[in-house]
Amino acid sequence: MIELRSVSKEFPGGRKALDDVSLTFAAGTVTAILGPSGAGKSTLLRCINGLETPTAGGITVNGIEVSPRKLREIRREVGMVFQHFNLVPRLNALTNVLTGSLSRVPMLLSLFYAFPRDEIRRAEHHLASVGLAEHAWQRVDRLSGGQQQRVAIARCLLQQPKVILADEPVASLDPETSREVMQILVRAATENQMALVVNLHQVDIALEFCDRIVGLRHGQVVIDDLAENLTSEKLQSLYGQS
Repeated sequence: MIELRSVSKEFPGGRKALDDVSLTFAAGTVTAILGPSGAGKSTLLRCINGLETPTAGGITVNGIEVSPRKLREIRREVGMVFQHFNLVPRLNALTNVLTGSLSRVPMLLSLFYAFPRDEIRRAEHHLASVGLAEHAWQRVDRLSGGQQQRVAIARCLLQQPKVILADEPVASLDPETSREVMQILVRAATENQMALVVNLHQVDIALEFCDRIVGLRHGQVVIDDLAENLTSEKLQSLYGQS
């Protein structure tokens, strides 16, 4: 579903965020990206969805080469879940979810938030699937952080992506809510045969919910193994002193 081929990303000033990264992510799998701050985790996701352009190498998503000319196609295939939710605070939960259908809705209708009835039904379904059916008409800035993240996940699912990229989706949530959000993400990925790639700082969450662990350090892959094979020695090599 996702293939990175010798991907490097260097920013102005010579800082290399990714260094010759080659990875594949299959449909229906759940992968945690671990690593210290500045290891390149967010840059990796941003390259996959086209927000950043690699300095070298190539990336394909569902057979589509990621390039500036193919961004619209890529955005249809890739759903994003962010740490800070990226919702419109003054809009209700249902309308925020409906923004996930903008790639399918005529521009004029989208400007006035006039969504087709079938999209509204899908949005209601996805809100119900994340346990928020009764909050459909509530402004999202009046919801808790965990509820807002579930709205963001429902919006992502309405997009009907083949891939979900989640960048620190539980970093601002308490432990119980973090597990609820991860359960929703993992269930959606496995039931819909999507590849889920999630950046995490919490090793315990990664071990509990993810099939595979990829460890990044200084922009390089230093771990790529099943979660059950992650040892304290491997974690030390990932997070230990430079």
